[in-house]
Amino acid sequence: MTLAIALALVLGLGSPWPLAIACGSLGLVVGVYFGVSYAIESTDHRMTKYGYPAGAAAAVREERTRRDQERYERVWRSAES
Repeated sequence: MTLAIALALVLGLGSPWPLAIACGSLGLVVGVYFGVSYAIESTDHRMTKYGYPAGAAAAVREERTRRDQERYERVWRSAES
C-alpha cells in the first residue's frame, strides 16, 4: 500500500521520490497505530457478535494476566527469600 501511494504521488503529481516515500510511510505508520489502538475494543466487539457475553474477551485477558503475574511472583520473588 505504501508503494502504491508513493507511485501515485510521483507519477500523478510529479513529487520527488523521498517526499513520496515519506508520505506513504507516514500513512502506513498512522494506519498501524490506529489499528493497534482499537484492537482490544475490536476483539470484544467480534466476540459479542459471535455469541459470547459482552466483556468475555476482557475477562479472559484479565485472568491470563493474573495467572501470569502469580507465576512470575512464585518464580522470581521466591528467589529473593
